[in-house]
Amino acid sequence: MAENEKVLLKKIFRKESYDYSLPSESPTIVLPFMFIDHIEQLHWVDKRIVWEPRDYGNVGKIVRQKSDLPRMWFPAIHFTEI
Repeated sequence: MAENEKVLLKKIFRKESYDYSLPSESPTIVLPFMFIDHIEQLHWVDKRIVWEPRDYGNVGKIVRQKSDLPRMWFPAIHFTEI
């Protein structure tokens, strides 16, 4: 370590002027960096697509393949407050 750096560190971290147990006066900024590999399932209700299950052999929900997604509305996903 260079001599100037040693002198600087000694000055900055003096016991009488720096207490590591206290937070800094400025807020902590956290920048999360993450990847989502895949989404296992999405569940939502589109009230434009409704039916009486008893009229369709008690089918109460439908499950679609990924290839059908361009033909359907699905919610945009935004992650906030992470």
